[in-house]
Amino acid sequence: MTEAEPAQPMAEPLPPAVAEGIGRCAEALLDVDRLRGEVNALRALPGRTADFASALFNLEAARKGDADARADMLETADRLLVFWKDKSGDALARSHPTLGLLWADASALLVSFEVKRFKRALQACWEARGDAATLQSCIDDLQPEGNRRVEFARCLYHLELARLFVDASRQQFARRVGLVQEAYLSKDAALELVGDDEGLAHLWKELVPYLDEFFEAQEQEEERARKAAAKTDPHREGVVRTAPGAPEVAAAPEAQVVPSVAAAPAPAAPPRARVDPPPFRTLMPNALAAPAPSNKPPSAELEMVEVVVDAAAPPPPPDTTPRPGSLQAPALDESDDIEIVSVSPVSAVPPPQRSGALDVLSDYEPNAEALAFWRHTEAALGLLPNSHEPRSGQRVLAASDRGERKKLNAWLDGMSGRFTEVPDARAMQCLLKLYLATHIKEKTLFGAPNHKRKEAFEEALQLLSGDAEAVGRCAVWFELDGPQTVESLSVGLEMVADFLQYCARQSLDPLDAASPVKFIEST
Repeated sequence: MTEAEPAQPMAEPLPPAVAEGIGRCAEALLDVDRLRGEVNALRALPGRTADFASALFNLEAARKGDADARADMLETADRLLVFWKDKSGDALARSHPTLGLLWADASALLVSFEVKRFKRALQACWEARGDAATLQSCIDDLQPEGNRRVEFARCLYHLELARLFVDASRQQFARRVGLVQEAYLSKDAALELVGDDEGLAHLWKELVPYLDEFFEAQEQEEERARKAAAKTDPHREGVVRTAPGAPEVAAAPEAQVVPSVAAAPAPAAPPRARVDPPPFRTLMPNALAAPAPSNKPPSAELEMVEVVVDAAAPPPPPDTTPRPGSLQAPALDESDDIEIVSVSPVSAVPPPQRSGALDVLSDYEPNAEALAFWRHTEAALGLLPNSHEPRSGQRVLAASDRGERKKLNAWLDGMSGRFTEVPDARAMQCLLKLYLATHIKEKTLFGAPNHKRKEAFEEALQLLSGDAEAVGRCAVWFELDGPQTVESLSVGLEMVADFLQYCARQSLDPLDAASPVKFIEST
């Protein structure tokens, strides 16, 4: 047996005058002129039933083309929405057969009326977003209470009020922040809550970077706590438990190029005789530099890089055996007036012109440690595309979303305590920190100055060096990544220019670690 549905409450008996008025309106449904007069008479009677019935008959008159009823359409819809929201219309409609039929037809229209009313309220909020008092009133007009889209819209516009220094709106925003988090974590939920409203879409697009920053900071804090715990007990590094109370087992090793920051620093290598690295040759095409020719599989290349980095041994000479699909230097005849010299794949400083020759490559030859640094960086950041795959044109230094910034920050974290004597390493960290700082909002969520952005610029400025050639070799990768990357880096370089001007006015040494602190405090 199935559970019986609860019985509908019996309709209250109609007052005789109201019942008679409803009957006269029902008889006049085919005569619009007569119906108008009967509806006005019914509406003059006291009680909710008379008000409910007159609104239904007025809606029917509008459907039949009555001009006065159509002019009152919005007011009629508002009256009926009251009965629809509190569900009292269902009981009132059962008091008379004609009201039941009219209410069934009207309920379908009320849904569209509610949507149109909500759109008007959203538009009013958008237009009033710069006026705190007006916006507060418009937020109150967002109805019905408890609707997901309504609460989401209230959340975003309360954030606008909070930015206008309405303190109470911070609490209103916090009450509904669960919907914001749901939209951030689910694209489908975001589409549902934002809908087709341009104002909500604009506010949501502005909010997402702040949410990115919040969750990134949360992840970084958790990562720092994990690394701090590993430093205090280095013997537990690489040990995991399969379940509470289970014995500890060694974690499976992960293949990665960037080592953990939490790893204990390697002991200083004993003094050894300097070994000059072999010439490092490669061409620099207009798009992206092709990798040096090699017949070794990618896995072998990575293993070699790790050995060079961790053991501090000079790298073996690169294999120059030609392989299919690799980029080779063109064969030159002695009569050709072109001179090819060795080059790093990151050379950005054009060589000086020589009499009777055109240098197409620079004469930079990295030492063993610099070569290890660039091989590590090329692999970690994906600077050089795989020679076996077609060029996709994808930006490798993009920082538009959390995943892209996480890759760049992982490289920065992996540079802690490594390659400290390589000018290119310091310059690359400086440029990348400048670049990432430009992606941090200047204001916090509620409109206060964002100290994280200032701290990021301060850290970048403390890495400035006087080696212009090293900076040039690093800057070329940002140039090759495309105009969007260059545009963001240019904002960071403008900060460098302001810093240097400040140092000149204050007679400060730009390379002094205290100078960036003073400059940031002055901004």
